[in-house]
Amino acid sequence: MQDTIIKTLRRFRKEKADYTNLIFFFAAFIVFIVFIIRPSLNEAFARAKRLSDLQTLEGQYEQSIAQIINYQTQMQDVNSNLFLLDEAMPRQPNINKLLADIRSAAASNNIILNRTDVGQINLVREAQARTETNAISVAIEAQASYANFQAFQKELYQQRRLKKITTLTITKAGGAIASQSSGLKIQMEIEGYYL
Repeated sequence: MQDTIIKTLRRFRKEKADYTNLIFFFAAFIVFIVFIIRPSLNEAFARAKRLSDLQTLEGQYEQSIAQIINYQTQMQDVNSNLFLLDEAMPRQPNINKLLADIRSAAASNNIILNRTDVGQINLVREAQARTETNAISVAIEAQASYANFQAFQKELYQQRRLKKITTLTITKAGGAIASQSSGLKIQMEIEGYYL
């Protein structure tokens, strides 16, 4: 019986030694995982997240750059036509140019100008009021046929300076019998704009 107890104790010690090696292996493996593999995995995941964030940011930057390029091309297109804005709404009243435009449109369309009156113009303006639109009022009394008046109106609106007909009165000229060329008496007020 003593032999069996000794054999059992030896077997138990042998099995105990095997478990000790196994416990040391697992302890070393846990230390290896915690101190070597885990930080490496954390760093890999952090870099992958950083990479996806940078790719998203790069896409946003590309959109912003494309939009800036689009704005620059639009500005170049507008800049080449900026002189048209100065002609449409000059900074000065330029009454003589406005009257010359009206007279040239009338002459090219066989309109007889009987009277042209220019309204009041405020030539002295304060600096802060320069951003507002100002108007020059020109009253015209003329004679023409309806077809010539329509052509005059069309040419007036096709000129570069902004103009608006604010009032218009058309009556028959010279009673019931009127000639074909001057059949209508036209009274109108035209506004020309400036800054």
